[in-house]
Amino acid sequence: MKIFFEDDLQLLIQSCIETLYNKTCPTEKIIIQSTRQSFRGSHTLLLFPLFDFLGQNAKSIGEALGEELKKKEPRIVEYGIIGGFLNLVFSDAFWLQSLHDFSPHISKRGKKQKILMEVSCPNTNKPLHLGHLRNLFLGDAMVSIARAIGNDVVALQHINDRGIHIAKSMLAYQKLGKGKTPESEGKKGDHFVGDYYVAFDQLYKKALEAYIKEGKSPEEAKQEMPLMRETQALLQAWEAGDRETLALWEKMNGWVYQGFQATYRRLGLSFDRTYYESLLYKKGKEMVDEGVQMGIFYKKADGSVWVDLRKEKLDQKLLLRSDGTTIYITQDLAAAEQRAKDYPFDALLYVVGDEQKHHFRVLFSILKKLRRPYGEKLFHIPYGMVDLPTGKMKSREGTVVDADDLLDSLVDLAKEKTKTLGKVGHLSEKEAKALYEMVGIGAIKYFLLRVGATKRIVFDPHSSLNFQGNTAAFIQYTHARITRLIERSGEEAPIEGEGATQGTLFPLERPVIEALCAFHPTLLAAHQEKDPSLLASYCYRLAKSYSTSMGHVKYWINPKNLIERACSFYREKWPNLFDI
Repeated sequence: MKIFFEDDLQLLIQSCIETLYNKTCPTEKIIIQSTRQSFRGSHTLLLFPLFDFLGQNAKSIGEALGEELKKKEPRIVEYGIIGGFLNLVFSDAFWLQSLHDFSPHISKRGKKQKILMEVSCPNTNKPLHLGHLRNLFLGDAMVSIARAIGNDVVALQHINDRGIHIAKSMLAYQKLGKGKTPESEGKKGDHFVGDYYVAFDQLYKKALEAYIKEGKSPEEAKQEMPLMRETQALLQAWEAGDRETLALWEKMNGWVYQGFQATYRRLGLSFDRTYYESLLYKKGKEMVDEGVQMGIFYKKADGSVWVDLRKEKLDQKLLLRSDGTTIYITQDLAAAEQRAKDYPFDALLYVVGDEQKHHFRVLFSILKKLRRPYGEKLFHIPYGMVDLPTGKMKSREGTVVDADDLLDSLVDLAKEKTKTLGKVGHLSEKEAKALYEMVGIGAIKYFLLRVGATKRIVFDPHSSLNFQGNTAAFIQYTHARITRLIERSGEEAPIEGEGATQGTLFPLERPVIEALCAFHPTLLAAHQEKDPSLLASYCYRLAKSYSTSMGHVKYWINPKNLIERACSFYREKWPNLFDI
């Protein structure tokens, strides 16, 4: 073996345990981590899980395993025992050979899986916002990671293009639009339609206030308010196939799609398949009828249909309103059914905010009740919400931050900071503009990816564009320096430096090679744990270690061998982050 993957080392340790103790140790007890920087070594074996299994203390287990590992693998030249940890030191020759053999493309291991990944699920009544950006970046990164290790991945977009919320923006346009279009108002289509959704909310609040002043309760007001009755009638007209209603719906949705596509192009995102709620809701009704016939769902006196999930420690859930219109959960049932028919999958992953945890527990429970065989293959990948230090940068209602507005602000900020640092003097106006776009978008993309998905984030635009520290700007700058060195040294330049020719390494060269060779296990861990932050953090460590070596070592390994190969993967998958 040329480079130690975690499972390679696991097998070697398992073999040593069998030789020493005549026992076959389960691989789940052989836990390997990267050695802490304050200690010598690169790979650390946790000894705690072996205590009970081997019936000995840490020191005796560590010493026995350390000596046996040195016998079986000569490239392990030293070991150290710190508490319950066995740190392993590999020879310089091992690292030089590993560097020579390194490729960013991981060898395909195990069974190739068919994975569906729901990356985006916007509504057509408003533009994409800050929360959508985290959704999109996480989903896109997970798709790239899953593909990089050899899986067949289908990136999905699910568009919520019908329903009561869409009817609200349509009704507001009927009342206030007066023939206006995105072109006539000089706006992106999604922002134009979003303005009418906001306008509906303003009309609603004004009418509600008037009813309450008349002495009615909020609930009575909501039931009697003509505005809500008109909205419900509009939705029913749509479901009945009314031509005028459908024409308005198609026109307004078309404006929104144009806006979405412009934002996706800017972010470098695309999808393999798009599903539309409008093409699924009838199938959802059929599945509800099936559940009623099976005795799984029940009807109330008003005609609404429900499911009782209290045995599953959930609650009673509405599936069909009394007027026969559907809700989100109904469409999601149909969407899962359709995807299973279109793509017989091993796993279907929903990358959706953590506030929807309950929704997906309900969805998965219902599908299992309906005896769908794919019910056990559905997984919700939740992520935390994103806030700004001030609560907003630019917002429609003081709460929602539009993605386009935020991206524009970041690009402007990148332009300001880059010019201040004097880094664009050699660029043409066109090149400088492209640089500002890459730095600005790269800043938020990396900031949102570097934090574990489940954690809530406060996004600080100014700190994200710092050229020092754990930011995209620092990584981009390091990559640019490396690219220039590669151009100067020649594409096919051999490994250079006094240490390399003598088969030894300078002290600051080893961490760079160790970091580079950690790419494969990090990629695998990011996929297994569904956590792109592991890969984002790895990229920072690699850039930092190389930047340190460039500043302190007179001769260093040719940069092409150290980082260019790893960067090729990132450049291919996340172009806005690395293409400078």
